[in-house]
Parts: sequence; structure tokens; C-alpha cells
Amino acid sequence: VGLIRCLEQSRDWKALTSVLRYLVGQFHADGAVLWEVFHQEGDSLDPQRNRLLVAGSWFRNSSQPYVVHDLKANECPTGRAILANTPDLCGDVQDTAHAGRYVQVGDFDLQRLVTSPFSFLDGSRGAISLYRFRGGPPFDKRDKNLLTELATTIPVIYQAIRDRSNHDLIMRVKAELEGNPLPAVGGLMDQAR
Repeated sequence: VGLIRCLEQSRDWKALTSVLRYLVGQFHADGAVLWEVFHQEGDSLDPQRNRLLVAGSWFRNSSQPYVVHDLKANECPTGRAILANTPDLCGDVQDTAHAGRYVQVGDFDLQRLVTSPFSFLDGSRGAISLYRFRGGPPFDKRDKNLLTELATTIPVIYQAIRDRSNHDLIMRVKAELEGNPLPAVGGLMDQAR
């Protein structure tokens, strides 16, 4: 019910931020990242060739987005969870191989992780990851099980947000072409500012 309420109160991609913020609150986490695997057309989940992209993020006490792109899937706990299609807990992501690029980005000093992989509706792979900053309590098996259950809803929510955003964009372009520009409604471009 809480996730639905978040969506009803939001527009476009801000709805995704609301969902991530909701998850952070429910798990007493410090941040959440929605990851998507990027791979070349025709590639399968190849550990050497697949890359992770941030599809969305929200972190408590931070004004900047968490931006990590082109991260090799086999170089971080979330990528390995996606490749194995298995939820995972990590007590200290800094102890993992190649952790530097993953955990030290701007204000983010990440330590604790719980992650759950899933498939988007278009068949691409992704994961939802929750983080706690250095010194926070570790996530436990109960957190992993609950996140795994909630992760099954992410693909539908994400697709609904994309569909609504695409529809709004098409309507704005159509109105512009017809000489009747629509006023800004606080969509993706406004959020990026």
C-alpha cells in the first residue's frame, strides 16, 4: 500500500525517486540504487562484457545523485548477484575486489549492502540495492528476503513510469509541432536541474 501511495503522489521519474526513498525508509537504510545491466545486442550475461548503469538512486543526506556508469558486472557485489541471479548481503563492500570505484563516489562512503536481482519487462537484467554508510548495522537475512519479495514489483513500476514519461514526451512534442506548447510539468528534465 505504501508503494502505491508513493506512486499516486508523484509524476514521471520523480515517482522512481519516491519508490527508492520509500525503500530506504522501510529498511532503515541510507540509500538505494536501481541498477540496469547494459550489454551489446545479442550478448548474454557475460561477466567480462556486461556493465552496470545506474537507472535511479536516492541517498539520505545527499544533494547529488549517485552516478556510476560502465562498471563491470563482475567487479561489484551487485553485478555478481545479477550474474548469479541470487540475492546477496555484503557486510563490507570495501573488502570486495575492485571496490574503490563502487563505494567512493562523492559523498558516499558505502559499507553495508543488500541486493536483489530481477528481470525488467523487456528482458534486460537489473537489481535493486540498498546501502548503509560506514558504521551502520549490517543487513540480515530477513532484509534480504523482504527485498527479494519487493523486487518482484520493481519491473512493473519501472515500466509504468517509463510508459507515462514516454506518453508525456510524445504529447509535448505533438503540441509543440502543432504550435501549442504545453507548460512544464516537473518531469525528467526538471528533476535533472
